[in-house]
Amino acid sequence: MSQPQIVINPDEELHIVCRLLFYNIPGFYTNAKNLYNACQKEGYSFRLRDIAKWLVYQYIHQIYRQPLPCKAEASFSKIKIPNKVQQCDILLHTHDDQDGRRIFVCTFLIIDVATRFKDARSITSRNSLEIWNAVKEIFEDPSNPLTWPTLLMTDVSRAWL
Repeated sequence: MSQPQIVINPDEELHIVCRLLFYNIPGFYTNAKNLYNACQKEGYSFRLRDIAKWLVYQYIHQIYRQPLPCKAEASFSKIKIPNKVQQCDILLHTHDDQDGRRIFVCTFLIIDVATRFKDARSITSRNSLEIWNAVKEIFEDPSNPLTWPTLLMTDVSRAWL
C-alpha cells in the first residue's frame, strides 16, 4: 500500500497563509511587498504577483490603501462668458457614391464652450485657405451668435496638417 497523499491547491494554500499573516496581530501589511517578505520569513515561496492579486480583494486593504494619483483635467464648467472660449475641429465623414467608391467629406465645426452653441460648414479639403474661409463665413453670419473668441482651442490631431 502506498502512503496517502493530501493534495493542496496552491491557490488555496496561498489564501490560507496570506489570511493568517494578514489578519493576525502583527499583521496588516500595508502593501504586497511587506506581505511577500512575511511569507518568505515563514518559509513560503509564493510569487509577489499572486500575493498582490490576493491583497487587492481584501476589504480592509481596499479601505486603507493609497488613492490613485489624481490627474489634472480641464474644467470647462467654470467658463460662463459666451464667445470667450471656443473649440473647433475637422470631422471626416465617409459615404459610398453610386459607383460604390468611398467618398470623404469634411466638416469644420466650432463649439462655444459657455453656451454649447455649435455651427458647422462643409469643406471639400483640409487646406488652410478653405478652413479660413469656413471660419470667416461662420463668424460673419449675422444670424449666428458666435463672434471672434478670446481663445480658440483645437485638438492636436494631424487633421490640421
